[in-house]
Amino acid sequence: KDTWKRAKIEELKYMLAGARLAQEYTGVMLHAQAKFLKKVIVLLPALKAPTITRLKEGGAFDILTVAKKQEMRLLIPRLKKLGCTDIVEFPVNKVVL
Repeated sequence: KDTWKRAKIEELKYMLAGARLAQEYTGVMLHAQAKFLKKVIVLLPALKAPTITRLKEGGAFDILTVAKKQEMRLLIPRLKKLGCTDIVEFPVNKVVL
């Protein structure tokens, strides 16, 4: 029975820590043309690496990443200047590493 309680406490611990850490982060999704994809990737922070998916048409990519809120305020205008489109910033509820 103590093992079960310990497991539940550990689960609660990392869920609360993840919720706390998420307060510092925001998610962003955007579209970038292939011709400047490398420049966009260099700019983008990520927990590990951004998720990049080729769009079905148009030679563009969908990019998804998570970054600190303070970084994103400065980053979105730079991404727009590079030519990124459809930039969507969204809240992050948990970050469990």
